[in-house]
Amino acid sequence: MSDVAIDEGIGISAAPARSFIVSGWPIALGFVLFTIPAVIVLADQAWQSEAGSLAPIILALAGWTLWHATRSHPELRRPGRAMIWLPVMIAAILGMIAGSALGFAALMALSAWLAGVAALYAALGGAVLRTAALPVLLLAMVVPLPYVLSMHANAILRDGLSHAAVASGRWLGLDVALDQGAIAVNQYLLLIENACAGANSTLSLIAIGILLAYWIGAGSKVRILTLSLLAIPIALLANLGRVVALMGLTSWVGVGVLETAIHPLSGILSFGFALGLLLLAAWLVDYLPAKRHG
Repeated sequence: MSDVAIDEGIGISAAPARSFIVSGWPIALGFVLFTIPAVIVLADQAWQSEAGSLAPIILALAGWTLWHATRSHPELRRPGRAMIWLPVMIAAILGMIAGSALGFAALMALSAWLAGVAALYAALGGAVLRTAALPVLLLAMVVPLPYVLSMHANAILRDGLSHAAVASGRWLGLDVALDQGAIAVNQYLLLIENACAGANSTLSLIAIGILLAYWIGAGSKVRILTLSLLAIPIALLANLGRVVALMGLTSWVGVGVLETAIHPLSGILSFGFALGLLLLAAWLVDYLPAKRHG
């Protein structure tokens, strides 16, 4: 009798909870086994470069956030309709087979993500999937952009960053200029690589910012949305700050400084700078309305 009273008090029966534990683990285990080939290929290709180095961090944080989001509303758990998740799962399996045969990392990663969404819907239903929409979408950002898309995106980002970096450098008194897409610093020519301004690295930084916004958003959708939107210019500003700093070091010390540990360290510092700016933005989002009403 006491067990029944407790279950009625919280509005969740013990049977569905036990059913989920029994049925959920095989689905989770199957998904992990399904995604192992994609993770191996990504670790061997996309994650080896500096531009993709943040992807494993995003995968871990977004996965943890997804786990937390799916546990937040146990009363919403309902098995999904097979007519919806089964075609998606079949498409994911075919995509994984094709990606494995072609060695196409982006297709394998996309197929793994689709399989994860289908498995999540099959086990927990559409209501839970909607509450976990943000971490689900962020997991999609781990998928590297196909070369056709990344080539154009990288060109646009490099061009914009080059002009902004030269303008900032001149404002700081540096002897810099644009020379056919490269940045001339004194007698040196610097090329902006994808690690500094590429689409994948920029999206990774934005994803980290959105995850941070989710956790410090205190459940407010407006606050999360505001901080998520601010993560985009903050990521671009962090990349700009890194390039300008490297230009300054090259001007003062010489181009050899780019061959030292300072170059990769600048990426870590720009990441920390972006997180600091996002925390400042979170404080301002709370402080300014409070001051206005105070």
